[in-house]
Amino acid sequence: TQIESFAKRRIVKASSEELTAWHDRLHLSVSVTDGMVVCHDVIEDELAARQKSNHIWCKFLLNYYS
Repeated sequence: TQIESFAKRRIVKASSEELTAWHDRLHLSVSVTDGMVVCHDVIEDELAARQKSNHIWCKFLLNYYS
């Protein structure tokens, strides 16, 4: 789908800082389209997945070196 293509082309390749900036800009929008809502949700999902991944990795490292 178009959403999956967008996610693969732009979201996955973007840094967390870029995603956060995009997310924040979407929240500042006065007029919101359905497409913007979808982009917002995809960005939030990616940020959440990265945060979860980082959390799991940190727990592993703490346990490994303890």
